[in-house]
Amino acid sequence: MCFRNKKSSTIMSVITISTDKLELKDIIALKAFLKALKIGFEEKKNLNGESYNSEFVRNVEQGIKDMEENKTKELNLDEIRSLIEIE
Repeated sequence: MCFRNKKSSTIMSVITISTDKLELKDIIALKAFLKALKIGFEEKKNLNGESYNSEFVRNVEQGIKDMEENKTKELNLDEIRSLIEIE
């Protein structure tokens, strides 16, 4: 989305940059570049941060750990329905 101020030639816009495949040094350089140009930015955390509810992340991580340690149980459809209370 872009907004133009009628009284000046400045433009306010929002640009989303995904840094999931950048190395830490590249992220640091990008942030330094934005700061040098006096461009404001908001940094959001990865999956272990603000993007997801922390309890949800813990549950997923625990599930992965349980699978790796063979602490899982196979359930049939009727057992799943009874666990989530579906008739």
